[in-house]
Amino acid sequence: MKSRLARALLGLTVGALAGALAIAVGYASAPGVSLDMGRYLPDLTPGFYEPELAGETLFAWTAEQGSLQLVGADRRIEWNCTVRLTGGMRPLHVPIPSDVSFSADGIVLSRVTPTGTFADYSVKIPPRPQVAGLMLTIRPSASFVPGDQDRRHLGVAVGHLACAPASGRWPVPPAAAMVSAAIAAGGFAAAAGLLGLGAAGTVLAGIAIALLQAFPLTVQFAPYGAYAVRVRWMAAWAWCPLLVLAACQAIRRREFVAYERAVALVSASSFYLKLLALLHPAKEVVDAIFQAHRFEWVLAGQYYFTSVTPRGYKFPYAIGLYLVAAPFAALMDHVSLLRVIVLATWMAAGVALYLVTARVWHDRLAGALAAVLFNTVPIVFDVVASANHPNAFGETMAPVAICAFVWLIDRWSRLAWAVPAVATLIVVALLSHLSTFATLSVTLLAASAAVWFWGSDVVKRRALVAGVLVTGMIVVAVGVYYGHFADTYLGQIKRVRAETGNLPASRTFVLVDPTQRRDVARGTTPAAPPFWMRLVQPVAQSGTSFGWPTLALALAGGWQLRRSRRRDPLTLALVGWLAMFLLFFLAGTWTPVEMRYHLATSGAVALLGGYGAAELWRRSGLLRAGAVLLVLGSVVGALATCARWLA
Repeated sequence: MKSRLARALLGLTVGALAGALAIAVGYASAPGVSLDMGRYLPDLTPGFYEPELAGETLFAWTAEQGSLQLVGADRRIEWNCTVRLTGGMRPLHVPIPSDVSFSADGIVLSRVTPTGTFADYSVKIPPRPQVAGLMLTIRPSASFVPGDQDRRHLGVAVGHLACAPASGRWPVPPAAAMVSAAIAAGGFAAAAGLLGLGAAGTVLAGIAIALLQAFPLTVQFAPYGAYAVRVRWMAAWAWCPLLVLAACQAIRRREFVAYERAVALVSASSFYLKLLALLHPAKEVVDAIFQAHRFEWVLAGQYYFTSVTPRGYKFPYAIGLYLVAAPFAALMDHVSLLRVIVLATWMAAGVALYLVTARVWHDRLAGALAAVLFNTVPIVFDVVASANHPNAFGETMAPVAICAFVWLIDRWSRLAWAVPAVATLIVVALLSHLSTFATLSVTLLAASAAVWFWGSDVVKRRALVAGVLVTGMIVVAVGVYYGHFADTYLGQIKRVRAETGNLPASRTFVLVDPTQRRDVARGTTPAAPPFWMRLVQPVAQSGTSFGWPTLALALAGGWQLRRSRRRDPLTLALVGWLAMFLLFFLAGTWTPVEMRYHLATSGAVALLGGYGAAELWRRSGLLRAGAVLLVLGSVVGALATCARWLA
């Protein structure tokens, strides 16, 4: 125990120093900020209203004055700022302000005469070492109130703000960002030491986190606002599982094997880095606010509502995610809460893949690699980034439910007591999204059938009981939720039957939400591609959906698994998973029904990829090197995707 505490202290020290140094170097390379006013950041831009759009121009109105506030900016050096604004955008009877002043530290630095079009104005802010931070204030000489329906006091329309320190000196990052970076990296390294990593592994863990977090912590507005402080909480959420595991290890006096420690560290660090990117102020909101509003409906007692697909089809908008989030509603803002829960479920799914592979196949290496690959699947990143949280939650909850289902069949005599827990996991996943309901139902029923037909005599009866359990959970999901939308199904089925085999060209649709609490949805459905393209496209999309490196490993794993002629529940569950893929692939080529079967199959592909990588690793020479390169390619691709979220 003393050696672990010593390693934890070493990791804490080295990690904290590495975190502070990495952010200092990263900040010095790009210390400025550039803000297009299409994003509303009230802690950075006090005195600005929410963005507006005029034609193709995004801008934000100031109130009687508006500011750009950079908390902790280094004032030992001069800063150069640029403001793009216009005195126009006003009713014809309202005159343009005679002047606009720019001030900092309560001192007016310059005055300009605005025009009726957008123009860039430069402001130099002199050094003032005794002042903490920078606040550039924009104050027009006159404001106006638009009318009786809009009582805001509007100053000038601003289209862009940018500030950067003058060259010549090394700028020091804000203290809050440096402290957060040190706490996060040091905490991870300390947790790694307590978990049982050696001194070298503990130090490397801290340095790796320090380097990987440096980009999101220094890009754009991250060092200056509330985000820099929230990073400490994000890191703490990621440490919690590691500290719990370390405590369990100490209490039980049983060491985790190296693979278990590796999966725990990779999963926690992946969760943390994704959280840094997803909650970053530069990350587009997309539909996150829409999801938060739906969550608030559920909190208010409104459970049944519909949404619309890109092709204009109405479908029940399931509420499993919102029900899971409800007990935690008071912990943080609802946009962040839903994102945290989705990422936590994604992490849990990777851990579940490891556990079931280690228990059923007795292959810890394959399970660990499957956990890594599942955290890099591009299509999951795409759905999470688009803020389709219910779908992302459902399709990351589904692998957890499938793994629990397999484990139950394989270890029935020991785990029969866990039937209620497995049933709960299944029904929560089914109630998370309509496409998850369809794909998971087919997967579990097909897996039950596969175990019944091809499994050993020992597991056949278990498969029958498990199939009955799945059927019961499907009935529950229909009874408590999906059965309330009979009229919706009838209308959409008629349209599907009319378009089957003869998908229409693009058309305009108008949909009024029956709750009358949302604006009318309007759009143009995309034109359906020809039949031959609908056959070819899903095959080509597999590479981009799963990632070409992971897909290559999955094909290798599938080939090796076929040669092994396994008949265990996990292998036969993969048969059910792939049967679901084939069924919805065929349905999508002939009908307008699209159930995101690539997303639903991502767990199976990661599992096969992990098995393929493990088998290649056990070979020598080029095959082992190829496995390493493909796994690294998947990891690098995932990191690049997180970086693109902040571009």
